[in-house]
Amino acid sequence: MIFFESGELKDYKARLLDREISIVNSERSNIWADNFLKPVIGSPKFKWKKIKLTIEYSGSVQEIENNKAIIHSKIDNHFIRFKDISGVRYFVLVDGSPSISNNYHDMFQSLTYNLMGYAEKEVETAVNLTGSNSIVMADEMILESPAIIEVSGNNSVVVEINDDKFEVSGIGSMSVFIGEGKVTKGNANHWDSVDFKRFPKVKAGENVVKITPSTAKVKLKFRGLLR
Repeated sequence: MIFFESGELKDYKARLLDREISIVNSERSNIWADNFLKPVIGSPKFKWKKIKLTIEYSGSVQEIENNKAIIHSKIDNHFIRFKDISGVRYFVLVDGSPSISNNYHDMFQSLTYNLMGYAEKEVETAVNLTGSNSIVMADEMILESPAIIEVSGNNSVVVEINDDKFEVSGIGSMSVFIGEGKVTKGNANHWDSVDFKRFPKVKAGENVVKITPSTAKVKLKFRGLLR
């Protein structure tokens, strides 16, 4: 069973026949120079998961064609979930054209989709932070993942997440949100009052968060990319 961002597979007279999900592909650079006793092996670079789905459509020729178009639009560049894999959602892109297993045989048609994507926790982790130093654990992740920080409690606050620093001013009585390509206060942009080099991220394992002053309130939210 596949669930889309709105609706599910059975709503379109279709069912999942087969599914293959790979772990995340990775590459490591390695150099073995002539004068070295051992090779120099770099950190892994993670790539997309590969996912293969075979979906069977039923109904009249017109129904099948209409539902194929709808499901393609709901899969490509969207999140999907599987009923038997709890707590995880997959962001997927259709890689090439689906292959047809049969052609309207007894008013059924099966298509195989090759997808590439990534998996992340379905439920967002939200951690309320107070004090000068905090440790936030993200054990299930495999690489840095996007995060959102919400800052309040003081007019000017500095938040450090690992090696990234966020200097926030003009907070006032409303929280400032930084993440997902936006900096907002209420419904308005707040770019001019925040100084940072890149949007917030958390890494796999231990994340050190420093807050100045310690009386400020910070909420850190993330999902985390999975294997």
